[in-house]
Amino acid sequence: MARAWGYKETATTARPLDRAGDKDLEQSVRRARHEGAALVSRQREISADQMTAQTLVLPGELPALNEILSAHWRRYAAVKRANTRMVWAEAMAQKLTRINGAVDVVFLHYRPNRRKDPDNVAAGASKCILDGLIKAKILPDDGLKWISSLHHDFEIDKANPRIEVTLTEVTLIE
Repeated sequence: MARAWGYKETATTARPLDRAGDKDLEQSVRRARHEGAALVSRQREISADQMTAQTLVLPGELPALNEILSAHWRRYAAVKRANTRMVWAEAMAQKLTRINGAVDVVFLHYRPNRRKDPDNVAAGASKCILDGLIKAKILPDDGLKWISSLHHDFEIDKANPRIEVTLTEVTLIE
């Protein structure tokens, strides 16, 4: 599956994307994921008619992992608490409903530029977002029983940086 920002993961290695041919594939995969096409998670098929999806839009940016790790623990606790509350407030304002089953979580990060590493951005945002969704009682927990998969995509939008979180409830077929 194609990943944004320059690499395609394969079973054995990561190789640079062929921007001409793989860009269409990348967009098709992203479109299919957001439209509810059949997904494979943990080697089990999930049928498209058994999924429900909700999207949470968070304005701006959340702190990256390096920003969190470089802070004193008390500062980190305050930043995490504030961002978790912000996610909780946005989830309540956007009227997300409780999910009682396993979910696939897709984070679509619209960044103002390419300055921060994608893994830094993903790690910093994931924790605050999932904890905020638990606090809002959208998700029961963020353990493996409730989170089937996490996926991060990255785009550039200088005018409107944001994070779109799509929660797709899945029924796992054995």
